[in-house]
Amino acid sequence: MTRWEFYETATSKLRSSVFFKNVYALWFRLQNVGITGRIYNVIVNMYNHIKSCVFMDGAKSDFFVSLTGVRQGENLSPILFALFINDLEEYLFQNKCEPASCGDNIIDSYIKILVLLYADDSIAMATSKEGLQKAIDHMCCFCKKWKLKINSSKTKVTVFGRHKTDVKNCHFFCDGEVLEAVHSFKYLGVVFNFNGSFKIAIEDLHKRASRAMFALLCKCRKFNLPIDIRLELFDRLVSPVMLYAC
Repeated sequence: MTRWEFYETATSKLRSSVFFKNVYALWFRLQNVGITGRIYNVIVNMYNHIKSCVFMDGAKSDFFVSLTGVRQGENLSPILFALFINDLEEYLFQNKCEPASCGDNIIDSYIKILVLLYADDSIAMATSKEGLQKAIDHMCCFCKKWKLKINSSKTKVTVFGRHKTDVKNCHFFCDGEVLEAVHSFKYLGVVFNFNGSFKIAIEDLHKRASRAMFALLCKCRKFNLPIDIRLELFDRLVSPVMLYAC
């Protein structure tokens, strides 16, 4: 942003807060985006013949057929979920939701952002309280339409601005439930603070990288690894934490 403005963001981690109520809605969505024929049949048959079980207290339940959600740990699941919610932003624009402002009229005329979607993480944005509430309402409508369920307890709201907002007086609602307002949130491994400062994010990355470095040094001493292996492990285990928040 080129200047400070009243800026509000609703954050929701879809990984933990949204799941399919019925997998048949997914098949309909895949057909709508042009996925048909053999590929479509393979995906449907794979889900029709997969059974699930539950581990609890060291015991395993009987196998059962589950029609809720995509398969956990399956390589295709993130792509299927992304295709399922791919037109969320278009849906919000159709319902005349207010896009976020970059603080520059020229940039705003070319770039209009309502939501950020990456894998199963999502952020809805607006430049006013009313605009954000409208976006949340239509996100709820989108989820109801396509048999998704939002866990309101895991959906947070952050108000960005020069001064800290009293979260006790910050009221937003999702399907009748009050959303928790916070001063910061973590998105794709990076902490975003209400005032736009990345000081907390840097401290968080430093702590995580230090823990990764300590664990690496312990293993290097334990197995007496040569220097070339140590450097390679550093590039693979420590550098990604510092540079990419992995």
